[in-house]
Amino acid sequence: MHNRIQRAIDSNLSGLYVTPGSRARILSSIQGGQPMKKKLSLALVTALSALLVTAALAAVILGGKDIVDQKISPMAQNSASQRFTKEEVEDILAFAQKHGIQLDDNAVRRIRDQGSYFKEELALLFAKEQLGFYPGTWDVADQYWYAQFWQQLHPDLLVESTVPQEGELTQDEIEQRAAQYIKGQHGGPDVLDKARYRISRSFTEVKQTPWYTQRQW
Repeated sequence: MHNRIQRAIDSNLSGLYVTPGSRARILSSIQGGQPMKKKLSLALVTALSALLVTAALAAVILGGKDIVDQKISPMAQNSASQRFTKEEVEDILAFAQKHGIQLDDNAVRRIRDQGSYFKEELALLFAKEQLGFYPGTWDVADQYWYAQFWQQLHPDLLVESTVPQEGELTQDEIEQRAAQYIKGQHGGPDVLDKARYRISRSFTEVKQTPWYTQRQW
């Protein structure tokens, strides 16, 4: 992760170089020393520095979710087609590779063999690269994130995935309760041990009647 951040910062700020002499003159001006011909205020220097750092970090790609948010989702809105064209697929793969995010070779080969590719399936492949192969094992916040992307492509279809609100049991709380119940009933090792078990969860909102909506784990 550190290397990806460093590459993003390097690529965005590669043209920025301040000589020791320039640095000394800027600091002297800020601290009230010998004035420069065009004196920079501390507030201006701070604002410019913050702007440069913000611009660099805005381009940081840390995982497959960022590929979906910053590349796939905007491109998916450009056409009503359910599939990306071959050219769009190559553009997405090149963008991901540039930022150090790569799907496994078999997945890339399968994508390229098909030429065009379903938008939500390509997004799902990149999401799995970061979050894991089984969507049911993702945190409910990540399940909701993907459901929102999916609904952008299919606005007329119902999406039940959501996240707990204030006053509802959190994911950690419900899993601890479930683990305690299972242990009390059957004993045995910790069922929340991810090294031994695949842990699935979901939180949904289902409208049962026009007057009643059920939210549940």
